[in-house]
Amino acid sequence: MQVLIIDEHPLYCSGLATVIQDCFSGLSVMTETNLGNGYRACTEFKSSIELVLLGLDCADVNKYPVLSYLIQPACRFQLVVFPSFENINSYKFLISYGVKGIIPKYYSMFEIMSAFKEITSGRIHIPPTAKEVLIDYLRNTDAHNKLLKKLRVTKRQVEVLELMEKNMSNDQIAHTLAISMATVKTHINKLFRALEVTCRTECIKRSYELGVL
Repeated sequence: MQVLIIDEHPLYCSGLATVIQDCFSGLSVMTETNLGNGYRACTEFKSSIELVLLGLDCADVNKYPVLSYLIQPACRFQLVVFPSFENINSYKFLISYGVKGIIPKYYSMFEIMSAFKEITSGRIHIPPTAKEVLIDYLRNTDAHNKLLKKLRVTKRQVEVLELMEKNMSNDQIAHTLAISMATVKTHINKLFRALEVTCRTECIKRSYELGVL
C-alpha cells in the first residue's frame, strides 16, 4: 500500500511515517511538509496512492483548499485527517465529505496504531470523546439512510447489529432492546440475508465494508 503523509510539522510527519512503517509491513510511505507539494504529489501519484494522511492545525477546515481536491469522488485514495483540535462541527464536515478517519494529534502511538488498523479494516475511526455525537450524526445522514434502504435494513436491525458487534448473546440483545428472542433471531436472519453472510463474524465484517456500522 502506498501512503502519503501531508503535515506542515516536519518532526510529526517523519515520526508518524516511522511509526507506521515499523508497525505495518508492506507499506510504502511518502511525506510532504508543504500543502502545495502534497497536492501535487496527490495529482502526480494518484494512480498508486491508496491512503492520504493529512494534518490539520485549524478548526476552520475551509482554510485547507487542498481538501476540496482530496475529497473528490474521482480520487481513489482514502483520506484520513490528523487534527490538532477538537471541534464537533469540523468533524461533522469532514465525515460528511467522506474522510475515513479522524485521528487527533494528541493520540499516543498505541492509539494511532489501533485507529490505523480500524481504518484499514474498512471502518471509520472517530475519537472516543466525539463518538457518541458523531455516530448519531452519521446514522442520520442521507447517504446512510439510502444505504439502509438499498439493503432493506431497518434502524432496529442496525441496533441489533451494534449489540452483536459488542459480542452480546441473543438473550442479552433481547433484554437490552426489550424484545423477544424470536424477534432477535428474525432480525439477525434478515441481516444475514441482506448482507449475504452466514455467521455473526462475517456479518460484522461485511457491515464495516459497506458502511452500515
